[in-house]
Amino acid sequence: MQRFPSAIQRIHTWVRNVLEGGAGILLNLSNDGGFGGSAGAQQHLGAAVLRAIELRRPLLRATSDGITVAIDSGGRVVGRLPARQPAMLEVRVWPGRDTTVFQRFGNAFSWIATLLCAIWTLGESLRAN
Repeated sequence: MQRFPSAIQRIHTWVRNVLEGGAGILLNLSNDGGFGGSAGAQQHLGAAVLRAIELRRPLLRATSDGITVAIDSGGRVVGRLPARQPAMLEVRVWPGRDTTVFQRFGNAFSWIATLLCAIWTLGESLRAN
């Protein structure tokens, strides 16, 4: 699954641009069939929960054969359907309007934290020598 890492940054940038345009709800349509019985569908669910939290937006995730859920802007799963069974999920969601640090600055925090850790590590290794 090498295609995912290269697409992640473009997706983050695209979502941040959509939110700047006023989107209050995130919708994630997915086909998790290729994962079979592996943990892939659970990993996609975990990524969806993190996305809802970092952007403070409710996220509706609909799948044809995986995990269909409604996630509130705090990352709580507020509705869920059984996997691989035809069903309908009815939930009430309210659009989010908050602007988060991630939405405003993207991955800048991660890069700054990485740089600070590298500087600290270099300083510790120089002090040890």
